[in-house]
Amino acid sequence: MFGIPIRRGGGRGPITGIVGNLFDETPEPFRHAFDLVVSTSVIEHIRDLTGYLEHIQAFLKPEGYFLVDAPAVEGMPQRLFPVPNYFNHEHINYFSKTSLDNLLGGAGMVRVNEEVYAEESGELTLHGLYRLGSAPRPWEKDPSSRQAIAEYFQKIDAAQQGKPSVPALLRDHSRLILWGAGSYAMQILAEYPDLIAHVECFIDNNSTKCGHCIQGKPILLPTALQQQQLPYPILLCAMRNIDDIRRQIAGMGIPNPVYEI
Repeated sequence: MFGIPIRRGGGRGPITGIVGNLFDETPEPFRHAFDLVVSTSVIEHIRDLTGYLEHIQAFLKPEGYFLVDAPAVEGMPQRLFPVPNYFNHEHINYFSKTSLDNLLGGAGMVRVNEEVYAEESGELTLHGLYRLGSAPRPWEKDPSSRQAIAEYFQKIDAAQQGKPSVPALLRDHSRLILWGAGSYAMQILAEYPDLIAHVECFIDNNSTKCGHCIQGKPILLPTALQQQQLPYPILLCAMRNIDDIRRQIAGMGIPNPVYEI
């Protein structure tokens, strides 16, 4: 949390930084002291949304503003990342414009911004600037979330047509190289526990992972494929940048067969 007192006479006053938990008791000097509270990349992770909003309001002046963002459910069908990109253990809330307005409207906040959506890191993001001081309003029905999620899974199923399945790859290849050592690879390993016995190594562009192991299998940098000339097929386990990885493999002159699931 960061408290920023604003000097009314023009210019910005001293900046006071506090490291803490939003759900801690609000420090007395900061209770109802701020014109604006900003919460970015947070609300989709919060289980206790009622408590979250109560603590946000404890910082705000009676007619203060709350700026919040979250991944937009409406963007899922147009941005076909693998399922773990959207549905993972970290994201437990999924918002459309209507459902976000419902939540905050029920807490006495009214939206004041007109530009709602923005493209960020390839995903559609909701942005909401809300003002306190209105009466809680009834919720509106939100058909858009159900429609968007249903359309997303239909398109994901269609996109999988023609791609090899993991069981088929395991039947055809005794050894595989997994490119990707992140949450998508962990999802695949959890779904197919027999896969790890076929893994020769993991490849990842993140140098901080190099030298570590996943279930006893080493994580290597892409240059290891050139240096060690490992002949095994590569299974791409990345949620994003698949096309960039394919171009990287081709640019490095790596001749291994490449599969995407």
